[in-house]
Amino acid sequence: MADGNIPHHHCGGILKPNVIFFGELLPPQTYAASVTTLQQADLVVVVGSSMEVAPASEFPLMALQRGAKLIIVNYAATSWDARADVVIHADAAVAWPLIAEWALAD
Repeated sequence: MADGNIPHHHCGGILKPNVIFFGELLPPQTYAASVTTLQQADLVVVVGSSMEVAPASEFPLMALQRGAKLIIVNYAATSWDARADVVIHADAAVAWPLIAEWALAD
Protein backbone atom coordinates (compact mmCIF):
# COMPACT_ATOMS: atom_id res chain seq x y z
CA MET A 1 0.00 0.00 0.00
CA ALA A 2 2.99 2.31 0.50
CA ASP A 3 3.29 2.59 -3.27
CA GLY A 4 -0.36 3.58 -3.62
CA ASN A 5 -1.53 0.26 -5.03
CA ILE A 6 -4.65 -1.24 -3.50
CA PRO A 7 -4.13 -4.93 -2.60
CA HIS A 8 -6.56 -7.35 -4.18
CA HIS A 9 -7.58 -10.87 -3.27
CA HIS A 10 -7.20 -13.56 -5.93
CA CYS A 11 -11.01 -13.51 -6.32
CA GLY A 12 -10.78 -9.88 -7.45
CA GLY A 13 -12.07 -8.29 -4.24
CA ILE A 14 -10.17 -5.63 -2.34
CA LEU A 15 -8.22 -6.74 0.73
CA LYS A 16 -9.03 -4.56 3.73
CA PRO A 17 -7.92 -4.93 7.32
CA ASN A 18 -10.58 -5.46 9.99
CA VAL A 19 -10.57 -1.81 11.08
CA ILE A 20 -12.80 1.19 10.58
CA PHE A 21 -11.13 3.89 8.51
CA PHE A 22 -11.75 7.60 8.95
CA GLY A 23 -15.07 8.48 7.31
CA GLU A 24 -16.45 4.94 7.53
CA LEU A 25 -19.42 4.13 9.73
CA LEU A 26 -19.31 1.46 12.38
CA PRO A 27 -21.43 -1.49 11.34
CA PRO A 28 -24.78 -1.20 13.21
CA GLN A 29 -24.31 -4.57 14.95
CA THR A 30 -20.84 -3.53 16.15
CA TYR A 31 -22.15 -0.25 17.52
CA ALA A 32 -25.06 -1.95 19.31
CA ALA A 33 -22.75 -4.57 20.82
CA SER A 34 -20.38 -1.82 21.99
CA VAL A 35 -23.19 0.08 23.70
CA THR A 36 -24.46 -3.09 25.39
CA THR A 37 -20.96 -3.91 26.64
CA LEU A 38 -20.38 -0.36 27.90
CA GLN A 39 -23.66 -0.47 29.83
CA GLN A 40 -22.32 -3.48 31.74
CA ALA A 41 -18.67 -2.44 32.12
CA ASP A 42 -17.03 -1.61 35.42
CA LEU A 43 -13.84 -0.50 33.66
CA VAL A 44 -13.14 0.94 30.21
CA VAL A 45 -9.59 1.07 28.88
CA VAL A 46 -8.95 3.28 25.86
CA VAL A 47 -5.64 2.56 24.15
CA GLY A 48 -4.08 4.67 21.40
CA SER A 49 -7.01 6.92 20.56
CA SER A 50 -7.45 10.67 20.60
CA MET A 51 -11.18 10.04 21.13
CA GLU A 52 -12.05 12.88 18.79
CA VAL A 53 -14.15 10.99 16.24
CA ALA A 54 -17.75 9.96 16.93
CA PRO A 55 -19.25 7.58 17.73
CA ALA A 56 -16.24 6.06 19.50
CA SER A 57 -15.58 9.39 21.22
CA GLU A 58 -18.94 8.98 22.99
CA PHE A 59 -18.08 5.58 24.49
CA PRO A 60 -16.17 6.87 27.56
CA LEU A 61 -19.13 9.05 28.55
CA MET A 62 -21.52 6.10 28.29
CA ALA A 63 -19.35 4.17 30.73
CA LEU A 64 -18.69 7.09 33.10
CA GLN A 65 -22.39 7.92 33.35
CA ARG A 66 -23.03 4.54 34.89
CA GLY A 67 -20.06 4.69 37.25
CA ALA A 68 -17.40 2.76 35.36
CA LYS A 69 -13.73 3.61 35.80
CA LEU A 70 -11.79 4.98 32.81
CA ILE A 71 -8.14 4.33 31.95
CA ILE A 72 -6.54 6.12 29.00
CA VAL A 73 -3.28 5.04 27.39
CA ASN A 74 -2.35 7.50 24.66
CA TYR A 75 0.79 9.28 23.55
CA ALA A 76 -0.84 12.71 23.52
CA ALA A 77 -3.26 14.30 25.94
CA THR A 78 -6.97 13.87 25.20
CA SER A 79 -10.04 15.88 26.11
CA TRP A 80 -11.01 12.99 28.41
CA ASP A 81 -7.84 12.99 30.55
CA ALA A 82 -9.37 15.12 33.32
CA ARG A 83 -12.26 12.66 33.73
CA ALA A 84 -10.16 9.51 33.64
CA ASP A 85 -9.18 7.58 36.74
CA VAL A 86 -5.77 6.72 35.28
CA VAL A 87 -3.95 8.41 32.39
CA ILE A 88 -0.73 7.07 30.90
CA HIS A 89 0.91 9.31 28.30
CA ALA A 90 3.11 6.92 26.39
CA ASP A 91 3.38 5.22 23.05
CA ALA A 92 0.55 2.67 23.21
CA ALA A 93 2.59 0.12 21.23
CA VAL A 94 5.21 0.20 23.98
CA ALA A 95 3.03 0.76 27.06
CA TRP A 96 0.20 -1.67 26.41
CA PRO A 97 2.30 -4.86 26.31
CA LEU A 98 3.96 -3.81 29.60
CA ILE A 99 0.57 -3.10 31.20
CA ALA A 100 -0.81 -6.44 30.01
CA GLU A 101 2.26 -8.27 31.30
CA TRP A 102 1.91 -6.59 34.70
CA ALA A 103 -1.85 -7.24 34.88
CA LEU A 104 -1.44 -10.92 34.03
CA ALA A 105 1.51 -11.56 36.34
CA ASP A 106 0.97 -13.97 39.21
